[in-house]
Amino acid sequence: MFVDINIILMAMEDPLIELSEGLRNWSCLALVLIFGVACFVDWIRRKLKERGQTSKKPQVEAKNNFKEQPLDVGETKNEFRVENYVDVAEMPDSTQIYISRGDKPSGPYPLSQVNEYLEQGLLLPDDLASHDESGDYFPLSELIENLNPEEIQKKITLSAAVTASHKTRQMDVKDLIGEDISGATHMALEHVRLQSFRWMALLELPLFILLFIVFLPCALILVVILAVSVGGAMGSAIGEAGLGAMLRWALANSVRIYDYKHQLFLKVYGSGNAVLAEASHIPSSKKLADNLIIDLFEGLHSKQLVMIEMLDAIPDKNRKSIKEHLVTWYGGRPLMALQKDFVEKDSKEALQQKGWDFKQISGGFSCTREMKAEDNIAPIWAHLLFWVFFPPSLLLFFFKSYRNYLRESWLYGSEDKKPDWEFTVKADQLKLVKKRPRRNTSKLEEEVFFDIHGRDLIGICYTAGLGYDNDATYHGKTVKIYTNQGVISLPQILDVNLEHVCNWLVGVTLRLRSERPELGLGFDPNRPTKCPYCASIYVFKPGQSCPSCGGWPDRIN
Repeated sequence: MFVDINIILMAMEDPLIELSEGLRNWSCLALVLIFGVACFVDWIRRKLKERGQTSKKPQVEAKNNFKEQPLDVGETKNEFRVENYVDVAEMPDSTQIYISRGDKPSGPYPLSQVNEYLEQGLLLPDDLASHDESGDYFPLSELIENLNPEEIQKKITLSAAVTASHKTRQMDVKDLIGEDISGATHMALEHVRLQSFRWMALLELPLFILLFIVFLPCALILVVILAVSVGGAMGSAIGEAGLGAMLRWALANSVRIYDYKHQLFLKVYGSGNAVLAEASHIPSSKKLADNLIIDLFEGLHSKQLVMIEMLDAIPDKNRKSIKEHLVTWYGGRPLMALQKDFVEKDSKEALQQKGWDFKQISGGFSCTREMKAEDNIAPIWAHLLFWVFFPPSLLLFFFKSYRNYLRESWLYGSEDKKPDWEFTVKADQLKLVKKRPRRNTSKLEEEVFFDIHGRDLIGICYTAGLGYDNDATYHGKTVKIYTNQGVISLPQILDVNLEHVCNWLVGVTLRLRSERPELGLGFDPNRPTKCPYCASIYVFKPGQSCPSCGGWPDRIN
């Protein structure tokens, strides 16, 4: 029995056409919804901007001078004069008078200017006035009649002192760095994660729910496929929790309920832990924050101070506030090392037990190990299924980061092709190279993660921290390398204790620098530092307390 192939193709034609039309309709609907949401959000932002500009106009007009807004007093001149009641020459030059007109007081004005306004009729004796912007207001004539030079000078001196103290506590970190704060013993730099509610989330959340309902059939099919066939962490999580897990994941990655910011809060302490000054700053990018921290290190080095770096954050998991001691920097120590004895031999033996290979090279050492890599084939299959059952996801190809992620996963994602990490340590160089073989080839590709000259190296530490992204993400402990160009964080390496790596890098670098003083890299083991308790200047040694007060820097918190 022969079957005509044309009949089979004709029978399959209608379902294929319907399927293609359905996919095209879904894609068009998604594009229309995305375009509509973008236009609506842009319209809301323009309206808010226009309303903000409109609300600022009365404030600007209210700040105009009296000369531009004279009182309606006709041609009548008032004969009230300041010099009739007080000698202007005997009054302090800093004597200021505030005039209450409208909701907000204006000024301050010196007595000579007040006298001119009275002569011109711009002020009346009945106008309310005061020596202090936030004080009690009296008629101008009564205030001038009761002027006392000694009392005014005393009030002005006290007000200026309070204002100066308030200004010091509200200064920017950049301004505080340049201040010559006498009696300072140490500083404390806190990384704070600020949280604020996003009102735009009230509009974004309903739109997201609408999109989720529209593409609910695709989501259900995708959940079943991922839970059954993909496996792994993503598949098991969805298999255990079902559609709720996927919905929570989508909400967490699409609608941001809160805005997070990374704030730097700096305190300057004197003897007895007395706070001399404090300042805060919210950097707009990681580069600006790194430049600010580098300026802090330069100030510590010149003033021989100690700085304690703290972390005050709220992780997303337990929502509990934590305050963690990160690292203690010593302005007088080489590489600003920690107050502990870096035993190079112990760190080397610990790394050798984990498979690290050490070699002596010209002028230094190299440390190499084959790292464990995750197999990225499973995520590629997951993305393929996602493209088939959720066609709008193809729009992600417009983003370069997404294309690079897929490329990296395909070229270097096999577990059989494990990368090699190689550290090169010299007295004047610190370098990390990542060697990776491509899939189905034996060719090694070298990627230089960093190559730092000895003169640019500031410090090395093993600590946690906050990111400078939109979520101010909390990052676990890793090796951080401080340079004159910025702060470099070592990527997380599977099955590797990076604390041993940090100790070995610091110990070897200090030893190599001490053996080559002709390089002039600033190695001075006898440079003193101020004690953070009593401000005595002495050379910190590992395990040694202050000879004056007996304080231990390790107990700073």
